[in-house]
Amino acid sequence: MIFVGPLPPPILGESIALQSLYNSEKLHQQYNVKKINLSKKDFEHPGALSFDKLLHDSVAIFYAGFLSLRMKKPILYISISQTKMGLLRDCVMIQACKVLGRGKVVSHLHGNNLGGTIDATSGITRKFIIYSLQKIDVGIVLGEKLTPNYRGHVKHVEVVSNGIPADFILKNEVGQGKKKGTVSLLYLSNLMFEKGYIELIKATTALIQEGHNLRLDLVGGIQNEDEFQEIKHYIAENDVDHLIQYHGLKQGEEKKRFSLSQI
Repeated sequence: MIFVGPLPPPILGESIALQSLYNSEKLHQQYNVKKINLSKKDFEHPGALSFDKLLHDSVAIFYAGFLSLRMKKPILYISISQTKMGLLRDCVMIQACKVLGRGKVVSHLHGNNLGGTIDATSGITRKFIIYSLQKIDVGIVLGEKLTPNYRGHVKHVEVVSNGIPADFILKNEVGQGKKKGTVSLLYLSNLMFEKGYIELIKATTALIQEGHNLRLDLVGGIQNEDEFQEIKHYIAENDVDHLIQYHGLKQGEEKKRFSLSQI
């Protein structure tokens, strides 16, 4: 198996999900796995073009072609990109697996922007992308409503929801630190504009000012520092900085402890 996708760092929902899958003992027991890490160094501008990115992608494509030739009918498992340049890179790797390795392709979509990226292309680029998507044997989405992102070009699409380790939070741990009175809201994800954290902060501020007994804690990596400083100023300006607080990035047991303290 050729395992392609971004692995931490940085900490993103996609990279964490892929790391969990890659670390699975069953995966390595059943397959000879070779990974190609497509981790993005530029968290703020993941789709931006740069020399480092072009070099990184070129090496990834070359390595995928080499592995496709070397392995016997490999499975290319690829976390498909949702940016134009990333999608073109992935399509080249799909073609390499199919043409050079006579293998199978499984694409895993983590998000809801692939369809828009396909629609934004035209001409020979669009034809190449569609031709490549049609070679995918199985497409995976996180929910039924995300299936149209493939625009009908992938015939076999499966729904596989994200999950967490079964022992991450046990039933007997829930409620141990339960608080009464104030309603606590926990935002546990990277602080990205697209995820709506700014709207959440403004809505919570409005409710607090109306007299509701709320507090909001935010945990995750900051994608855009200027944007974060602007919303931080908004929190202070509205005198809710004691009720809306940012706690930085937390991982593993630290994240678990913090989550339990809010339940």
